[in-house]
Amino acid sequence: MKKKILLLALAAVMLLSTLCACGEGGNVGETTVSDTTAETTVATTEPAPTSVDIVADGKPVFKVIRDEDAETSAVVVSQARSILDKIKGLTGAMPKLETDWVKRGSQLDSSTYEILVGVTDYPETKEVMDSLTYGEWAVRLVGNKIVIFGFSDTSMSHAVSRFNRALEKAVSEDKKSITLTAEEINQTDALDAQMSALPQYEGGNFLSYYKAGNDVD
Repeated sequence: MKKKILLLALAAVMLLSTLCACGEGGNVGETTVSDTTAETTVATTEPAPTSVDIVADGKPVFKVIRDEDAETSAVVVSQARSILDKIKGLTGAMPKLETDWVKRGSQLDSSTYEILVGVTDYPETKEVMDSLTYGEWAVRLVGNKIVIFGFSDTSMSHAVSRFNRALEKAVSEDKKSITLTAEEINQTDALDAQMSALPQYEGGNFLSYYKAGNDVD
């Protein structure tokens, strides 16, 4: 009899231990998973400027850049100078005229404010060139650069002329500032339908075309 009572008591103790264990650790066979939320950092891109100061308070903000290898008699050189003359004539401020040359081991700086005239080594120039047909010209704001480009001398002249007209319209009443909106800067037009119809040359870089003998392109 005592043996039966002892066995019953032992069974009760074991049952009680099992119930306590379940209460402390949760249901048997269940796995507790911590609910954690991973934070994701999303990179934000600076919005493109809606306007830029070419001259501010009588001081030039932009420099004018041309190709280092361009001959002094080249149209692109005279066009670059015409932009300098236009800005000085409107405001009295004279921007610097420099080339795309950099010393060995250095890189072109995309953070500086520059007007890129014609073919340059800047990636902003290449971006605009790649977007045009051979009969088009463009004036375009790309980051901190104003790119002025056309594949022919005539196209370059049109592009610079259009940019200079935009400068004339944007000069302040006191003649100390020129502020252009992105809409006033960004202009594209086609001058030659035949050249515009040509497919893109993929074997190298198509830089320009010009009139040959007997006015043949």
